[in-house]
Amino acid sequence: MKPTISISILKYPLSIFLFCCLSGCTFNYFDYYQHIEVPEGKYNFGLYGEPSFGDPVFMVLKLEKEIDPEKLAFNYKLFSGEPMLTEEEKEWINSRTVLYNYEESSYFWSNAKIELFHNRFLVFSRGGYHFSLYDLKTESAPFNDAIPWHSWRENYNPSENNDERSSYGTWIKTNLHDKINDYIEANR
Repeated sequence: MKPTISISILKYPLSIFLFCCLSGCTFNYFDYYQHIEVPEGKYNFGLYGEPSFGDPVFMVLKLEKEIDPEKLAFNYKLFSGEPMLTEEEKEWINSRTVLYNYEESSYFWSNAKIELFHNRFLVFSRGGYHFSLYDLKTESAPFNDAIPWHSWRENYNPSENNDERSSYGTWIKTNLHDKINDYIEANR
């Protein structure tokens, strides 16, 4: 039986990845980051990364308490000719995804985490900014721009501001981070 290896493509050198691909190892579809156990709740929330060869993809899953978030695994083999996930696995993941975030610029992907504020507001942050919010009381995500880079890019004019990183960071702070903080304060 081949070993199952959980690696983060962003964290390890390409040589390890290529060795595993060529040796026939299986990989876990998810890269576990952390989870939060909600006090007096029926669910835990887990932060995971999806496989990516460049731009990081993050998702937060709402998991039944019986599921160990650290052991959640959907194994696949590269170059096997089979899809990474079955239709049933995709359905299972999609039915539990409460926040989804794709970082196309790769500027603000570090330090990805989830935090629970006031036992009600689950916030996904990365790169020092809040990007998404899930409200446990309403069971909704009032802030969940899956690809914020696209939202920013619609109004970016490089001739007015050629510092793309700074402009994108300002947009994130104004349109996501600050609005999430305002929502939390208004709905405490």
